[in-house]
Formats: sequence, structure tokens, C-alpha cells
Amino acid sequence: MQRHWQFVLLSVFIATTLWFMVTGRERVETWVDMRIEMTGMPPDMIVLDGLPSKISARIRGPKGLIRGLNGREFSYPLDLSQLKQGENVISVLPDNIPLKGAFQVVEINPPRLQLQADSLITRTLPVEVLPQGALAPDVEIGALLPQPETVKVRGAQSLVSAIESVNATVRLSNGTMPKVADFPAVYTVPEGVEVTPPQGRVRVTTRLVTTEVVLKRKVSLELPEGIAGKLHSRYVTLTVQVPRSKAGSKEYLNAARVVLAVPDNIAPGRHALKYRLELPENALLVGAKPAALDISISGR
Repeated sequence: MQRHWQFVLLSVFIATTLWFMVTGRERVETWVDMRIEMTGMPPDMIVLDGLPSKISARIRGPKGLIRGLNGREFSYPLDLSQLKQGENVISVLPDNIPLKGAFQVVEINPPRLQLQADSLITRTLPVEVLPQGALAPDVEIGALLPQPETVKVRGAQSLVSAIESVNATVRLSNGTMPKVADFPAVYTVPEGVEVTPPQGRVRVTTRLVTTEVVLKRKVSLELPEGIAGKLHSRYVTLTVQVPRSKAGSKEYLNAARVVLAVPDNIAPGRHALKYRLELPENALLVGAKPAALDISISGR
């Protein structure tokens, strides 16, 4: 009985071994993806279109070996040493598929590649500034100076030849007041074109937009205690530059004042005294008449 079980176990072992041998030798097929690895690319050429990221190959081989391909990564070496400007038809060769020996390449998809290639060129082009954003009220741009004023662009000849200048976008803030300030600039070029240097700056000069107004102001007289004084002219005419949006604002314009402060040590008699002007924010005096005020002092 013991010898009978030994024969049974031996039979099972032999049957299992034969089954593995038969199934391992059974030839099956599978599709294998392979990423494209470019080789021999001329340094002055670029592929514009037609280059997929991968190809697929239908592979036939022993079932056991085919099963071992799962999860592995493969690459296909694509020879571009003969690449020329324009259209290039390049066959995907079975001999370059990195599976040899027991494996057979049955089909390749795609069997050939149609590549559009172009020459690489470099040009030096001027920078054109494109400001974006709203400035503060009554502020306008006086000057835009890109730094640097020219940049180098490199890319496909068909793209670079069509570029006349490189746009530098600068974003201005609403709080930008009249001054000179540097802002970072973002270059805009077609995809596939490189800019050197990759970043720049723009020096922006802004100025206040003003208009001229004429104001007639009554003099505010400030006398020391115990001194009496009489003004021979009670009004001063002011010519003032004010922000354009404030030219019609009574509240803003009423902030302009003429003040005559008589000094403590003044002697009795008639004097021509300088007065003090109080102007609203961002207002600039152009002229004032009279330049001095006549006053007669009495008292003490």
C-alpha cells in the first residue's frame, strides 16, 4: 500500500512538470509599449510635430517568457542622425526592438513616423513693454524702459523668423503714484521658443495728470496780542496746478488758503510782508499775485 502511494505522488509530480513544460513552450502574443528614446539628433535641429511619446509592438513568444514582460519598461532607440528640415518619414525597425532570442516581433504600431523638423536659430530682438493694470487716479505713464532692452530668442526657424519683438508684460498696481519704480517683467514668446535671459525688469516712470486753475483767496490775518493791523489788499490770486479729477471739487479747492502771520516784534507803520500758502495735497503753485501784502500796523 505504501509503494502504491509513492507511485501516485511520482505520477502527480511528473504530470505537473510536463504541464509546466508544455504551457511554458506554448507560444502566445502580447502588446508591449515602448517609450521613444531619440538618438543622434543634430544639435541645430528640432522636431516640431509627429513624434509620439511611445510605440507599441506585438510580440510573440513562449507563454512563460511573455508573462515575464508584464510590468517591465522598454525603450525604442529612434535614430535621428539623418533628420532634415521639413518632413521626414522614418520607419520603426523590428531590429531595434529590444526583445531578441525567443521573442518575435509580429507587428509595430505605428510602423513609420512622419516627423516635421526645422532648423534651430538664434536672434537678438528688442523688448516691447506691455503694461497691464489700472493706475491710481490722475496718474499716467511717462516712460517705460525695459531692462535689458534686447534679449536673445532661440527656437525653430519658422517660429523665430516671424517674431519682430519680445513682449514684456508688466503689471502696475492701482496704488502706483508719480515716481520711478522697477517692476518684474514676464516675457511672452511662442511655445517652443527660449528667451535669454528668461526674466527681466521694466523701469516705469509715472507722472501726475494736472490742470491749471485760478483761485482768488481772502487773506486770513493772524495778529499778535495787543497789535492792530489793516490790510491794504484783502485778496490774493493764485494760479495752481491740481490733479485733473480735483479741478471741479469745491471741497478740495477750498483747502487752499492764504495766511498772513504778523511777527510779534513788528514796529508800527506800513510794511510789505510775505504770506504763507496752504495748498491741498498734490497741488503745485504756479504763481501768486501780489507776492507780498501791504499792512499798516498800529498799537503798542
